[in-house]
Amino acid sequence: EYIIEAKLTDDKASKNLIYFSDKYSLKGYQLVKDLRLERKINELIEVRAAGKFLPEM
Repeated sequence: EYIIEAKLTDDKASKNLIYFSDKYSLKGYQLVKDLRLERKINELIEVRAAGKFLPEM
């Protein structure tokens, strides 16, 4: 199980995503349409390019 939040251009991890991911110990992904660089925020949160992540599901 995991949490997904989608954004158009915001590459900063959402506070809500971080909160719920930590609260329920779930992997969280922030998917961004126009993202230059994917990154891992911590062990549970990643900011990923939507165009790369969605075909992998």
